[in-house]
Amino acid sequence: TDIITAKVTVVADLGRGRPLGGKFTPDGSAVYIADAHLGLLRLRKKSKKEMKKSHNLFHTVEIVASRVYDRENDTYSPIAFADDVTIGPKSGTVYFTDASDIMPSLSKSKYNVMYTSKLDGVRRKASGRLLQYDPKTDEVTVLATNIHFANGITMGDADETYLLISSTFNTKAKHVLRYNLVTNTLEDNDNDDNTNDSSLLWTGFTDGIDCGDFKGNNNRRCFVAIPVSIDPFLNFLLFTLPHPLDMRVRTFLLLLPERFAPSVDAHPYGAVAEINIADGLPVSLYQDPSGTDISSVTGVTVHDSKLYLASLEHNYIGVYTPN
Repeated sequence: TDIITAKVTVVADLGRGRPLGGKFTPDGSAVYIADAHLGLLRLRKKSKKEMKKSHNLFHTVEIVASRVYDRENDTYSPIAFADDVTIGPKSGTVYFTDASDIMPSLSKSKYNVMYTSKLDGVRRKASGRLLQYDPKTDEVTVLATNIHFANGITMGDADETYLLISSTFNTKAKHVLRYNLVTNTLEDNDNDDNTNDSSLLWTGFTDGIDCGDFKGNNNRRCFVAIPVSIDPFLNFLLFTLPHPLDMRVRTFLLLLPERFAPSVDAHPYGAVAEINIADGLPVSLYQDPSGTDISSVTGVTVHDSKLYLASLEHNYIGVYTPN
C-alpha cells in the first residue's frame, strides 16, 4: 500500500450539519452539498475581486432547500435525510436524494445518521425520494418516490438522459435504479418483486455511486461503493422470513435501544463494484474482504481513470486503478 500525503483545507464549518455528498457546478463556481440534517446546501466561490477583501475561498453556507412542496396534497414536506447530489453537465440542474422519511437521531448532542439508516433498513419501508432543484427558478420538485433508502446518485451520461440511484435496502437484485430524464420515469422499481435475492448477486449493501470516462478504451464506466457485507443471518431475519413472522421480528428489532443496534465495523469489509450501465447489475468486484487497507467504503469518485474511495471509518481517501 502506497501512502501519499495531500494538503487538506477546511473551507466551511457546517456546525451541527452532517454533509454526506457534494458536487461542483459545471463551471466550478459553486458546490452543492447534501446534508442529512440541514437539507440541500450551497457554497459559492468568491471572485478574484472579492478574494482581495477576504482570504476565504467561499462565501458563507446557504441553505438552498430544507423542504419540498407537495402539489397533490397542497402542503410542504421536510427533506428529512438529504444523502447525495449530482448536477447536469449541460443544464446545471441539481438532482439529489432524500434517503428516508426518518430524520437523523440526536444522541449526546450529535446527529447519528448511521442509526437512522439501520432503522430504515429494519423497517423496510420505501420512503426515499429523488428530488430536483432548478437554480434558475429556485424551485424543488419531487421526481420519484417509494425508493428503498435513496442513497448515492450520479448522472449516467453527458447528454443528461438518465440518472443512476443507489437503493441501499432494495430487496431485489436491483440495488441500482435508473431514472429516465427523457420520459421522467423511474425504471424497474417494483418493490414487491422479490424473485431475485440481492444476496445472490451483491456481496453487501450499496452506497455512493459515480460514472466516468476511462482513457484508452473510450468507454464510460460506473461504480458503486459497498460499505458492509450482507450478514447471512441478518439477511434471513429481515428479507426471507414469511409474513407475518417477519413483521414481528422487525418490530422487536425496532424497539431495541440504540446501543444494541449492530455495529458497522463488527465485520470490517470494503468493496466497490462496477455495474452494467444498462441493467444496474454488478459485473466486476474489487474488494478488501477483511478491511485491512480500507473498510466501510461509502463513496466512490471516478477521476482520470482512477477510483477515489471515501470511508466512514478512516481519515484517509483510498485510490484504486481498476483493470
